[in-house]
Amino acid sequence: MPFTIKPLFIRGDGDTLVVYALDRLGRSTVDLLTQINLLTERGIRLVILKQGFDTDTPAGKLALTMFAAFAEFEHSIRKERQIKGIARARTEGKYQGRKPKLSAEQQAELRRRFNANENRSELARQFNID
Repeated sequence: MPFTIKPLFIRGDGDTLVVYALDRLGRSTVDLLTQINLLTERGIRLVILKQGFDTDTPAGKLALTMFAAFAEFEHSIRKERQIKGIARARTEGKYQGRKPKLSAEQQAELRRRFNANENRSELARQFNID
């Protein structure tokens, strides 16, 4: 579900939303542009401090759109590199992942009690898990 700006914080016409960085407003280019369009429709000006964008100007809107696309591209590249790095570390035996919270015996006991239809909330509390 995309992030939406709550009307409680911004009323509309003449208001200005100041955001520190572009990535604080949306998770993807499409999401970001949707948010900007929603703000524009409500007469809200957007200022992004870190990149120095102001959506009141055509140049600001153009730069914002381009930077949003580059930010999404950079995020995708970073994620791809991370996945490849983890795969390489696994093949080299260096990446084991997160250590299990429960021992093998505790896992077996939890499965047994879960399959016996014991209360899930009570099991989670007893084993200190979510």
